[in-house]
Amino acid sequence: MNLFKQDVECSDVLKEILSIQTKKYPKMDLVDLRPKSTFSQALPIDIFMKYNSEFEKKHEGLIPNEIHKFLSDFLSRDLSVEEWLNQIDDLRASNQDPLLIALVRIIRGSMPQFVRAISLGIFNPLLGISRSHLNSFVHPCIEATLWHIAKVNYEFGEMSTANHTKKDKIRAR
Repeated sequence: MNLFKQDVECSDVLKEILSIQTKKYPKMDLVDLRPKSTFSQALPIDIFMKYNSEFEKKHEGLIPNEIHKFLSDFLSRDLSVEEWLNQIDDLRASNQDPLLIALVRIIRGSMPQFVRAISLGIFNPLLGISRSHLNSFVHPCIEATLWHIAKVNYEFGEMSTANHTKKDKIRAR
């Protein structure tokens, strides 16, 4: 069953994984199959490799080859901070593919923050997850991606709730 309690059909390898999960962790509802998760690392290597291969085949078509090549070529460079910032400033879409144009806009809008953060060495704010990390790096990337690909306006920041508001009113008295 999926999270909505609907039946889903699983591959043989996924059935094997679920069988292992049920035996080792009978009370666990969710299975963490990220490569570095404790559960994935406890799986027999042949089962994990089958799953990984199945996963890649299923998802490899989600990113068009041209986009994959563009990202691989662009991100595989070994550049200094200044060179990265210049490359980002000079970045242009080579054709009129709307997805490539959106990707270039996302990179130009969000990557300079990451380059600057990495250049700070041990003071890199990306080394620890905090509210400033989310507000300075993660949320702007999500915002740019959603806007440039789907024209969705993503807003982030603190949201007050009924409980939050009541506490503030009580303190004010």
